[in-house]
Amino acid sequence: FTLTRLTNFLSSAGPIPTKFDELPYLQTLILNDNELTGNIQHITFPPTIKLLDLSNNKLSGSVPSSFLHNIPASANVRVDLSNNQITEIHESVCTKKNLNNGDVEKYGCSGLLCPAGYYSNTGRHSQIGKCVYCPTATYLGSSICSEMAATPAATALSIPRLM
Repeated sequence: FTLTRLTNFLSSAGPIPTKFDELPYLQTLILNDNELTGNIQHITFPPTIKLLDLSNNKLSGSVPSSFLHNIPASANVRVDLSNNQITEIHESVCTKKNLNNGDVEKYGCSGLLCPAGYYSNTGRHSQIGKCVYCPTATYLGSSICSEMAATPAATALSIPRLM
């Protein structure tokens, strides 16, 4: 028996497990739309991961330089960390240019998460959604702007690449 896919096995509130790297064949990890809490700095993943969806939780802190550290630089991993309470991305994470189908190469760290003060429908800059100014977007990776109805002239802004 080899576990390669883990999908919403928790479906509840509480701390997120941190040692996913102990599942050496894990390729897909989908834990979106839970009430998972914890600091993202302590979560580890195996080098086999291809899809990582931790969106719509209450994960907090910064995305550290060790995030996806054992993933090959050439790996195309789809990562969704949107709609959490993330406050920072370490620049070295954005050197993995193939993340999110190459969006990190095209848009820098915004290819992982829109900066605070911006949002997009996916929570990151991509071909289908640019990060747009939003004064109520407190955390990185917002996919909703509660002020949009009041600011119809919002436009996509040029966001500096963090590299």
